[in-house]
Amino acid sequence: MARQLDRLELAALAYLLLPLLVWLAGYLRLPLALPCALGCLWPAWHCLRARQRVALAITQGEWLGLAVIALAWVSLSGLLAPFHLNEDWVARMAVLRDLTMLDWPVRYADGLLLRCPLGYYLVPALIGKVSNMEGARGALWLYTVAGTWLFLLLLVSANRARARHAWVAIAGLAVFFSGMDVIGWLLWPGRTLGYAEHIEWWAGYFQYSSQTTILFWAPNHAIPGWLCALIVWRHREHGLAAMPAMLLMASVEAWAPLVAVGAAPLVLWCYCLGQGRKNLLVEAVQPAVLMVLPAALVMARYLTIDLPALPPAPSGMVLRIAAFSLFEWAILWLALRRMGMRGTLMVLAAVELLLLPCLRFGPGNDLVMRGGIPAITIILACTISAWRMPVRARGARVVVVVVLLLGSVTPVLEMERAFLAGPRYRDDARDFIAINGLAWNYLAHLHQADLLRMLKRGK
Repeated sequence: MARQLDRLELAALAYLLLPLLVWLAGYLRLPLALPCALGCLWPAWHCLRARQRVALAITQGEWLGLAVIALAWVSLSGLLAPFHLNEDWVARMAVLRDLTMLDWPVRYADGLLLRCPLGYYLVPALIGKVSNMEGARGALWLYTVAGTWLFLLLLVSANRARARHAWVAIAGLAVFFSGMDVIGWLLWPGRTLGYAEHIEWWAGYFQYSSQTTILFWAPNHAIPGWLCALIVWRHREHGLAAMPAMLLMASVEAWAPLVAVGAAPLVLWCYCLGQGRKNLLVEAVQPAVLMVLPAALVMARYLTIDLPALPPAPSGMVLRIAAFSLFEWAILWLALRRMGMRGTLMVLAAVELLLLPCLRFGPGNDLVMRGGIPAITIILACTISAWRMPVRARGARVVVVVVLLLGSVTPVLEMERAFLAGPRYRDDARDFIAINGLAWNYLAHLHQADLLRMLKRGK
């Protein structure tokens, strides 16, 4: 039973799985949509029946307090008026607008298809279809609040032996957790620290975003990375059964495939944990596990339509990657180890964070930013757990405090941006292409015979 999900983890899985089911019903032809949807629902039903029947280590006051924190945190991102909305939302609000106003699958002239991870937008867009655009935007805000609330609940309830008011400190640490971007930023000649400065790109070629930064700029990547990583973290002792592991990966893929790349090694390790080779195979080939594969494969085919080849990461960046790693996570990681924090999961997260900057994918090297979210979340969980350990290596504790204080500068600057003046989003009835142009990471030419047979024709 320890390998199964509890009620809160099931709620997180349901939150992530729902958009995949909406996409299957809205995008695929019925003969394919029906078996793919049943292939997800049947294992989900098995997970529900096999759930851990344990009391959740969280009080009513903590439920309410974390809901208030999630609401305020998300609102400052600009999803609630009148706060400033960052420029990346020009594209995202255009996606939401087209999903709400146009038929699914969303098509444009010249055979172009809206091809991007849609998990974050589908449920709010569905609500917008039965109301209006304001209803869709309001639903997106509430949907983001719900996912952020689940993240805080999973993080706080993972620490059962916490003190009475420790949930406040845990939530505060989550909000202000970041690498020491301010050091990297100020070491660069000619840079100063202005009001609402965006300092995450101090290394020039890559970034590991703070929790607040990723929530304010890209919650579509943050939320699945957070929830997936924390489910793994909560199962780091006994492992995770194959069925919830498969459903979790298929759901994260529908939300953010680059996050799924970073989450896959963590989920795979958690599945393998504590099992013999024979049990690994027996669990993996259960019919209810294999039933999830068609939906995952169809989603993978959709997400890879017409993807261009991208150049490899530039060579000769060893020193920059070393400095980036030190300031972003390695000093904190080493201090946590000195405090007595151990475990394979912690090491696996460090290996990922070290290797990701050597890779490249996406217009802003998105693989590093998005793929690193689960591993950074593991480091956050390690920091919280280490603080509860008996006092030893006081010097290491001082280092952790200094790193956290310096790191908090980044989220504070991001929150300052909430109070900047400026347009929230473009709302002039134009579609995505009219606003954003032919962005390859959002659009693809639909001409492939297999996809034409799988996707609905539209009107």
